Amino acid sequence: MNKITHSTLDIIFYMIAFVVIQLLTNVIFGVVSLWHEGQTWAAIVQALAHGTMTMPTKMLVANMVASSLLTIILFKLYRWAPVSRVWLASHPWTTLAWVGMLAVGTILPSEWIIEHLPTSMPSATEQLLQSIMKEPTGYLAVGILGPVAEEMVFRGAVLRTLLNLFSQKSHWWAILISAVLLGAIHVKTAQFAHALPIGLLLGWMYYRTGSILPGLLFHWVNNFTWCVLSFAVFVPKVDNIRTTIIISYKFNKHCYLLVFVIFEKHNQFTTIIESSFHFLTTIEYRIIVHINPTT
Repeated sequence: MNKITHSTLDIIFYMIAFVVIQLLTNVIFGVVSLWHEGQTWAAIVQALAHGTMTMPTKMLVANMVASSLLTIILFKLYRWAPVSRVWLASHPWTTLAWVGMLAVGTILPSEWIIEHLPTSMPSATEQLLQSIMKEPTGYLAVGILGPVAEEMVFRGAVLRTLLNLFSQKSHWWAILISAVLLGAIHVKTAQFAHALPIGLLLGWMYYRTGSILPGLLFHWVNNFTWCVLSFAVFVPKVDNIRTTIIISYKFNKHCYLLVFVIFEKHNQFTTIIESSFHFLTTIEYRIIVHINPTT
């Protein structure tokens, strides 16, 4: 078996394993939920056959926690996503700090893109997410374990395999494919539009460092900020979010350039770095002006 075939089969296996884990835990917790409600086995089988199985929010959150934990354990145990402390041993605290600020700075452009798409998140899905975040372990499922599982699968396993397959000059193809796969599992157009560019950025971070830690931090901070702004997690609900957005813009508008410079170390990508910086800050400035013309 040649290298291309072997790598392709590995990636297919990782994706199937990830999906099967989600489906398996969903079926198990769904059956337990229906059984706890007093449903007969005939009714449970029928619900499974017709895909009409539902579960209360507490059980859904438990399902999400279990599927993420199972994914993390299996990919770590079988070394499908090797975890190394080599990069962390270099004490990259400054880089990680800028990654965290970059994650906050990407919230506004991402929301702007999603809001201008022809499709949006269904109200039922939004209500479901709100109910999840009201649960004590809701943030654990959405904001912590979910990002860890996705980083291990799509960067630690899939992208690692792709980078070993492609040549050094073709690394962007590997990053693009992994980002598309990440976007594909989010299914909805709005989610795909957000996941694809974020996947490219996270993939680039993994390529530059060889570690999932920068992407994991970015993923966590991004999810945490989204939870705070969207569902008022850990903070009181505010009526006017414009002030928060404007402060976020003014605080982060210089982070893009600094983060890229830190990663690239002033190499031949300087022109691309500067162009990306000007593009992102211009988008944010126009959004802010639209929100608050006096800015």
